[in-house]
Amino acid sequence: MRITERGAHFTVDGVRRFVSPESSIATQERLGGDIIFAFDECTSPLHPRDYTVRAMERTHRWAARCLRARTRTDQLLYGIVQGGRFKRLRAASAKAIGAMAFDGFGIGGSFGRDEMRATLAAVVPHLPDDKPRHLLGIGTVADVFDAVEAGVDTFDCVVPTREARHGRIYTDDGTVSVKQTAYRGDVRAATLHNVRWFNGLMERIRAALMDGSYPKFKRNFLRRFGA
Repeated sequence: MRITERGAHFTVDGVRRFVSPESSIATQERLGGDIIFAFDECTSPLHPRDYTVRAMERTHRWAARCLRARTRTDQLLYGIVQGGRFKRLRAASAKAIGAMAFDGFGIGGSFGRDEMRATLAAVVPHLPDDKPRHLLGIGTVADVFDAVEAGVDTFDCVVPTREARHGRIYTDDGTVSVKQTAYRGDVRAATLHNVRWFNGLMERIRAALMDGSYPKFKRNFLRRFGA
């Protein structure tokens, strides 16, 4: 992988590839997703501050190029906040991306639970209140509750599908391994179940927020789930 101002150069199966902000948007428009994302550079937590600054500023320039490159108005285009593990950079990125004409905002990075909380505290206050906030790559039950309380609206994560591939099913009473003898031969769709269960959890969280029962709902749910 080699990152330049033009974009990302990499090799797959011996074939050289290149993706730019413009080609990324063109591909996403052809795929036809309801929500698409600006091209960004997600730095490693191990990157030093000086490199993280350069990558963040490049992400901001790429974000502007993505906005210029879009041709469809029936898709929502989200900008992505970066800045690594540096809270001041996160705040600066949120201000820069939040000021651009995106339809919503993704918060990118690689987080542990405590770092996720600190990052959201640095980022969310600088994003517009009237546009959705999406947290990239977070999806455990406890993380979902923490992020919702910090002001996050939507999530994407491999947890529902990855856990399903390993035979782990989510229920309100915790997870169940269908690799156990009692479930051998059960052909019900684990991936579809887990995705629906997490979507249902978000539906219940929204309802509890709307009717004022959220603290009680959270307490009872996490106690029953065992998180």
